[in-house]
Amino acid sequence: MRIFAQRENSIYCQLYFMEKFSVLTADNYRIAATRFVPENPNGNVIVICSATGIKQRFYAGFAAKFAAQGYTVYTYDYRGIGLSKPDKISGFQATMRDWATKDFQAITDFVTDAHPNARKFHIGHSIGGIFIGLTPAYKQYDAFVTVAAQFGYWKNFYNKNKPAVLWFFYVLVPVLSKMLGYFPSKVKSMGESLPVGVAKDWRTLIVSKKSAMALAEQSYNFYEKIDKPVLVISLEDDWIAPEKAVDIFVQKMLKNAKVERKHILLSEAKTKAIGHVNFFRNKFEKNLWNIPLNWLETV
Repeated sequence: MRIFAQRENSIYCQLYFMEKFSVLTADNYRIAATRFVPENPNGNVIVICSATGIKQRFYAGFAAKFAAQGYTVYTYDYRGIGLSKPDKISGFQATMRDWATKDFQAITDFVTDAHPNARKFHIGHSIGGIFIGLTPAYKQYDAFVTVAAQFGYWKNFYNKNKPAVLWFFYVLVPVLSKMLGYFPSKVKSMGESLPVGVAKDWRTLIVSKKSAMALAEQSYNFYEKIDKPVLVISLEDDWIAPEKAVDIFVQKMLKNAKVERKHILLSEAKTKAIGHVNFFRNKFEKNLWNIPLNWLETV
């Protein structure tokens, strides 16, 4: 399905259109995707990878901003989420490793086939940024942007949040997931309900001292092979990805990458709150979104 739209800013209006389609993964699961096609393509392509349980449509405004600048942008829903969700989530088999090695790999391969000569950029939110070292898909990108991607071991959280984090991941996640066959979104308070295997991997990110490295040991570990430019963004009031946890992510998992580190203060954003997900809300179009946009234009 093709939808025509127009993006406005203070300088100009530019036409782009959205195409809804699906991609078949290596294990024959069909994931839903959207392509934002600019009127005047600049030869660059962006793939946006969502945070845990967040639907692709949450990033539509952000994607449209980049499409208005000439980028062809892709968003997609991981299996079990949004338009890639089965009729029944209880008992549905999916893991974060599937999201990385099957879904992210599939959309990357599709984009590479569709745009063989384009420069390709990855923008990952939270777990979507962590994925870059869990699959050989990293080889197909020229640069990466991570927003709130962290080394999520619970001891890296702020002291005031640690009791709630421990209760959530040591008690609520395993108990409710086992009881219901999925982890309910009402308890998570953001995004979609999670398949039980995803919830289990999510718990591993927090309770294991190895965090995402524990997932890498169960699938692939390409983190040390990443030597491309990476813009790593953290937010001052993000208690899920505190500055310390993001710094450790860089130190442990991006050792050989050409990292540019950006910690965004609330005063810089001229707001009282951003948190873990609000970076991608439309109200930050004119200031925060220009940070990755300007970086990609110079990298």
